[in-house]
Amino acid sequence: MIGRDNMGVYWYFRNLSLGKYKINFRYRSPTQSDLNKLFRPPVVENIWSGKVTTPLVDFFLVN
Repeated sequence: MIGRDNMGVYWYFRNLSLGKYKINFRYRSPTQSDLNKLFRPPVVENIWSGKVTTPLVDFFLVN
């Protein structure tokens, strides 16, 4: 199973079989120093930085 979000980030899962799984997602926003490594010299002001994790949910693969 392969996917891509609207920011160009790819994710994939290998060797999945039919059945029940649990899945959650974690996201960490870039810090100013992360952005400085990518974009010089602009400074982005008032940007949210932090982490968020979704709760585990059941995920079923069926045929």
